[in-house]
Amino acid sequence: MRRALPLLFDAILWLAFVFVHGTAIALTAFITAPIFEGGIAQRAFAVAIALILYLHLFVLVLGLTRRLVQPRLHEGKGVVGANRAYIAWGLNSVFQGLYLGHPLRTLIELSFTLRHLHLRLSGMTIGFGTIVGVRAELRQLELIEVGDGSTVGLGAVMSCHITADGKSHRQARIRVGRRSLVGAFSSLAPGVVVGDGVIVGYGSSLSEDVVVEDGAILGGHCIVRRGVRIGRDARIDTGVVVNADVPPGARVRLPAPVTELAS
Repeated sequence: MRRALPLLFDAILWLAFVFVHGTAIALTAFITAPIFEGGIAQRAFAVAIALILYLHLFVLVLGLTRRLVQPRLHEGKGVVGANRAYIAWGLNSVFQGLYLGHPLRTLIELSFTLRHLHLRLSGMTIGFGTIVGVRAELRQLELIEVGDGSTVGLGAVMSCHITADGKSHRQARIRVGRRSLVGAFSSLAPGVVVGDGVIVGYGSSLSEDVVVEDGAILGGHCIVRRGVRIGRDARIDTGVVVNADVPPGARVRLPAPVTELAS
């Protein structure tokens, strides 16, 4: 059965693709049919209106279908195979894939309200004042919490699922507090907790179960190893690899170059 799972998920993907897109297009055509009966100018505007309506209906149908079909995701470890937890993850990936693969995804994400509608229908806990950048990839959304006033940058990645050996998998929540910044093209792994007023710099990577306490600042391109705790108001310089816990208020710098030490 395990070997057949990829084929099963493929079949579900295409069935969901036809249903979600077909339903959204059919509803759009039904609602906008009367405004296509005028002249060329009216038809041109009708196409634009229909496109806007279709994008909203696509997000709505996708989110509602996922809620009806997919079992809830839960934290914890499990076996890769035909079990409820793994099938729930697979169905979640199917619906998330339909969104991520939409040719007009960028247009959806440029709309603040439409973007938030998708995130909330997908189960994400997110404050209304939170900004999520274009092309940010947030996976297993119902396990992600981002506080009010925070910003998730362009191309940032948050994934609540990991399969290390191909035989078992783990899911864990990702939590980001209020008024924090997750920089562009940074990545957060399962189990990461980011406090209030934190800055995670451009391109930084936080491994599994990292905790960044309130007010800490990480420069760009930092790497924080699994299970490390960065204390309140700590400062991590750009490019630092953090292998051990950092005390509150501490400053971690890159090692000085050999030439500087020699002088």
